[in-house]
Amino acid sequence: MTARIASSSSRPLGADGVHSRTRALAFGPEERFVHDLGYRISARRTSSGW
Repeated sequence: MTARIASSSSRPLGADGVHSRTRALAFGPEERFVHDLGYRISARRTSSGW
């Protein structure tokens, strides 16, 4: 199945979330755009609130 999207409107395409079916139809498989950037984040709450 191939999706073709043509529009003469300047309105943005609406896609509801990162894993949206609309986004997949417009841009192709998610695997083409998902890349691990190597960032890691850790957080911990202490007694002082920070």
